[in-house]
Amino acid sequence: MQSMIRAFEVGRLGIQTQLGRSPLLYRLLHRLRRAPRSGNLVGPESDLCVEAPSGSGNSFFVNGFLMINPGVRLAHHHHVAAQLKRGVALGVPTAVILRDPIDCVVSRSYNAPWMVGSVFSQWIRFFTTAEALAPSLQLLSFESVTGDPESAVERINRRFARSFESRFPEASRVFGHMDAAYRSVVGDAAAGRNPNRPDPSKVDRQREIRPVVEAHRLAASAGALYRRLQDQAQ
Repeated sequence: MQSMIRAFEVGRLGIQTQLGRSPLLYRLLHRLRRAPRSGNLVGPESDLCVEAPSGSGNSFFVNGFLMINPGVRLAHHHHVAAQLKRGVALGVPTAVILRDPIDCVVSRSYNAPWMVGSVFSQWIRFFTTAEALAPSLQLLSFESVTGDPESAVERINRRFARSFESRFPEASRVFGHMDAAYRSVVGDAAAGRNPNRPDPSKVDRQREIRPVVEAHRLAASAGALYRRLQDQAQ
C-alpha cells in the first residue's frame, strides 16, 4: 500500500509538470475539473502573476502582498511553466521567485525522499522556461521575498511601471493570516501546524535528507541553471 501511495504521488507530480508546459491544455483541464485554484489562473483580467515551484516562499509573499493590495487580481500558486508563458503572452506583469534548488527540493521532499527526483525535474522544467522568458519576467530572489519583501514589490513596480503598495505587514501578521486561511480550508480540528510556514520541527528531517538531495544526479544541472539566473534575481 505504501509503495502504491508513493508511486501515485510521483506520478501525479509528473503529470502536473508535463501538463503544466502547455498554457492551453493546463488551463482547459483545470477549468473542466473546476479545481479550487482555477480562479488563480493567469488571464487577461490579471493584474499580476507571481509563480515559483513549491517550497519557494510563495505563500508568504502572496499572502503579504494581498494583505496590502486587496483589490489586485493576482494569479498565483500553480507552480507550472504554463503560467509564465500565458502571462507573458497576455502582457500580464509576471514575477518569478528564484530559490536555490537544493533548498527548494529539501523543503518540498524532506518528509518524502522518494519525491526528490520528481521535484528536481519540476524545478528544472519550470526554470528552463523562466530562463527562455527572462527578458519579459521579473526574477526575485527567495531571500528578498522572505527577508525584504518591500524591495521585491518595488522591483516589480519599477520593472512593469506599476504602483502596487509595497509596505509589507510584519512577518507575524502575514503568518497569522496564512494560518487562518489554512484553518478555513482544513477545519480547526484537522489544522495542526500549517505546512506552508517555517517550522522548527522540520529542521532535523531536512538536515537528514540534504545529503541525498545534494548527491542526486539532477543536482548539478539544477545548480548550473540556478547560477545562470541568480544575478538577474538580486
